[in-house]
Formats: sequence, structure tokens, C-alpha cells
Amino acid sequence: MPNQHDANTLYIAADGPHIDLRRVAGGHTGRCEDCRLRARVRAFRPMKRATVRPLTTVIGILGVFSVFGPSTALAQEPVPAATPALTPMADTRVKQAHPVGVAEPSPVPKQFAFTFNPLNLLVGRFGFNFEYQPVLHHGLIVSPHYDHASGDPSYDAETTSFTDTLNGVGAELGYRFYSGHQGFDGFFAGPSLLIATHKLTRTNAASIPPGSETSVSFSSIGGAFDVGWQWQLGHFIVGGGAGVQYTKINESLPLSGRGVDLIMDWNAGGGWRPRLAFNLGYAF
Repeated sequence: MPNQHDANTLYIAADGPHIDLRRVAGGHTGRCEDCRLRARVRAFRPMKRATVRPLTTVIGILGVFSVFGPSTALAQEPVPAATPALTPMADTRVKQAHPVGVAEPSPVPKQFAFTFNPLNLLVGRFGFNFEYQPVLHHGLIVSPHYDHASGDPSYDAETTSFTDTLNGVGAELGYRFYSGHQGFDGFFAGPSLLIATHKLTRTNAASIPPGSETSVSFSSIGGAFDVGWQWQLGHFIVGGGAGVQYTKINESLPLSGRGVDLIMDWNAGGGWRPRLAFNLGYAF
């Protein structure tokens, strides 16, 4: 605070927006006579306002840019920046389809097969089965065979000793349906046509001369129907089945009670017969 008793002291009082200059002289205050000083002070005031306003404007503009700057920068990012988001989608689609592409392929069905029935050896039949599937599930089968059987020496009513021998060839032509998908596997069923020709030879031990023979040739035709199940393990086949057959021969043969045993009658006799099969074989 300036000393009121100092006449040379200049007192500056600020009243709102106005600046009042008074000079202290002799204990009282009076208005300053110096107009130039007052003009300078008044000239300073608008200059200060003019300086503050541009500064405030610059700060405000910088503030606006600081708020909207990141959004603008993100909006102006180049388009290739979105490429990584599309790449995983493409990879995902590929991965979803990949397991289907690499899944184990279904085995190629076999079209040919050789099989045989060991049970036929018990009745003197030697043969095999050859099968061909032009279309999956549907097969054609041919079974050639050779028959040979010899009866034990027997005696007729006159106690004459004789021996019967049976020889012959034949074949079965048939169709089979298979339920499996590998070729010759699964449930099977189908009919067959049976044809054969045989020769029955009788040797009479008491004849003159001894050992004289009499023979008769005959043929047979008939049909059969079989059902069963087979497994195809890679190339190997194992299975079995059963069926029934009927054959008719063209000669009346003295088979029953004349020295021809059951095996011979089974192969050459006519009428109804059961069938059994135990199949072993190889498919390709």
C-alpha cells in the first residue's frame, strides 16, 4: 500500500473493468493529470483481450482434435488392415471340409471269389465255387464238381458178393444276393440249377469169369435254394449256410438195398435232399 503522505506516489485502483489512476498528494487523493499514462493503460486492456481470445481459440481447436483425432485415425486406416479378419474365416471353412476329404475311403468291393465247401468231401464230392459280381450285391456262381464213391462189398439175396462204384461230374449254376458292401459278405440267398451225369459200376466177385462188371449211366437235373451268412476279412472269406435241393434222375437205378451206401445215394439218388455248406475262400 503506498504512503498517503507521499505526494509523489501514484495509486492505481481497479474498479471492475476500469482502471482509475490517482495521485496521492498532501494526504488526499486526486485524479491523475497525466492523460498519456491513462491512455496507455486503456490501450493495454483491449490488447490483452485480443491476445487471450486467439489463445483460447487455439486451445479449443486442439481439444476438439484431441477428442476426435483417434476416431478419424481409425476411420482412415487402409483397407488391407481388414484382411487378417477374413483369413481365419477361409481357414475355418477349409478345416471343416478337411476331415471329410481325409476320411478313410470305403473299401473297393471285390468282384471275384473262389470258395469251396469242405463238407462235400465227406460224401465224395470234390469241387469249388467261382463267383462273379458284375454289380454290387448281385452275384453269379458256378460250382463244377467231380463225384467218386465206392461202396463196401455187399451180398444180394443169393449171397453173391459185389461192389458198387460211382463216378460222375456235374455243376451248379446259380444266383446269389449279398447284403454286404465289400462284395461277398453279409447275408446271402439265392437259387441254383443242378445238372450232373454219373456212371454206376457193379463188380460181381462170384461171376464167371470172376470180376465181371455191369454198369449203367444216368443223368440228373434239379434245383436248390440256399441261405446263409459270410464274412469277408480283407480278401479271405468264411461263412456257412443251409438249403434244400430236389433232383430227378432219368433211370431207375437199383440203389436202395443193393450195396450202395448212403454216400453214393446222397450224390446220385433223386428226390429231396438237405444241403449244408461251410465256405472258405479268397476274394479279389
